Amino acid sequence: MWGPSSATTENDRVGEDSEPLINGRQEERYTTIELRSPHTVSFPLSPILEGEEDIKLSPNIREYEEEETSTFDFRSPALLDQKCPSFRAASAVMSFVFKVTGTLFCTLLSGVIIAGLVTHTIFPLTEVSNTEEAGPVCSSESWSNGRWIKRNETTPPLSSFRDILKWSGFPTYYCTSNRLPKTNLGTPWNQNDTAELWDWRGKVSGYTWQPGCQENEKRLKPQYTPQSLLNDLVYEGGWLFIGDSLSAQWFLSLSCILAPYVRATPFWTPEVPWNATQHLYLDHESPYVQQMELPEGFNMNVTPVVTILRSGLLLSKPEITKIIDDKDLLPGVGPINWNETVFDNPTSLYLDHFLNPNYRYSKLVASAGAHYTSKLFMDLPLDKVTSVFHHVFEEWIRIISKMLEDPRAKDKKVFYRTATAGHKDCHLPEKLNGPPLNEEEALDTPIYNWQFIPIFNRIAQAAMSKVRHPRFKFLSLDRPAMLRPDSHILIDCLHFTIGTGVVEGWTDFLYSYV
Repeated sequence: MWGPSSATTENDRVGEDSEPLINGRQEERYTTIELRSPHTVSFPLSPILEGEEDIKLSPNIREYEEEETSTFDFRSPALLDQKCPSFRAASAVMSFVFKVTGTLFCTLLSGVIIAGLVTHTIFPLTEVSNTEEAGPVCSSESWSNGRWIKRNETTPPLSSFRDILKWSGFPTYYCTSNRLPKTNLGTPWNQNDTAELWDWRGKVSGYTWQPGCQENEKRLKPQYTPQSLLNDLVYEGGWLFIGDSLSAQWFLSLSCILAPYVRATPFWTPEVPWNATQHLYLDHESPYVQQMELPEGFNMNVTPVVTILRSGLLLSKPEITKIIDDKDLLPGVGPINWNETVFDNPTSLYLDHFLNPNYRYSKLVASAGAHYTSKLFMDLPLDKVTSVFHHVFEEWIRIISKMLEDPRAKDKKVFYRTATAGHKDCHLPEKLNGPPLNEEEALDTPIYNWQFIPIFNRIAQAAMSKVRHPRFKFLSLDRPAMLRPDSHILIDCLHFTIGTGVVEGWTDFLYSYV
């Protein structure tokens, strides 16, 4: 059985598939494998300059001292010549030996130092990204203009959730977030527990993304490992995601990548609100975390390394209503009744989170699009909805630009990530078993608002092109996902399977290229 092909809305609460809310703590808590993600091909690095270390050169050279000099009368050289003719000869020989030895030692030492400077092994240089010398950093547009290639590994037989995590490149056998991990990792179970779908699950994690960066375009950091990513989140600052359920999937993916070192809150039970803000905190029981020297002001009980705050419209409904009324965007249309349940939050709420010094966020990544539907806006034509999105996005830019002028926002960065659409009939055997696409396919029939999501992305890109703030950027990251109709989860055709490289690619780009 291939499963349904219809998309699932927030009202369906994905949880209706009755997946048990499993406990993230398992007996393999510290059974970890330190590895790089298999889903991203490394691209040439800019010259990495490492932190300089203080090194003391201690050749332990002792100055030669004559012993028993009191036996010689230095006031009478003639007497000295008479008493010690053999000493003068021995002294000359020893002096020659020391001179030769010293010369050889200095020559050897100089050679070692020069070689060390050339290879950066003795005096490693400070880690900076010198893009002026190395060429420009690869842009999100160039990165996304790549292709999916098969991993150079034989797909192992899969039969359990553990197998999926291992083959997907995650470091241990669980994810710390217990919010539907089996569903989001595409685990065949219940009516989907078939040999065909287990084969499919192995196949879809068998590809890696090859970025489309040009030869002169570099990445700032090597491909992440779980520990290097954790270090970045701790010492550089955490990530705050603002968006819908696809942004929540990104959070879940990170809870799998960082599982040996973090704990997720809240622990999901039926009583927990579906739109509750989720955090990843350092786990004080992790041996690796215990040996970390945390930055000043970092509190493991207060400071998250990753947060997802659900706000699928960028602005709150009251904020959007005010824009519609002030600009008379829907003349002749009565008050918006908001016919569809969508999780929203006022910008003031999530920007207060972002600026709170106790949380130490360094990056905010927002995304929207999937919930700008006709149904939400009382069955209005989608061109009217597009107009609303345009004005909402421009207001969001204004709010973010003003926020970045706040002294508390110093060094913080804000990004808008392009939205991803779904694929029609993604659960048909020919789609599930097919390879990744080489080019995006346009929808031939309207499904929800999917055919308008590329338009929303173009509107956002055009608006962001006018932004000149160096810490406010547009991330065009949707194309790799749109080439993967084979990698949707088994209950709808909008969300992508965690561990196939689609969502993990967003992590790689944000870590390595920004």
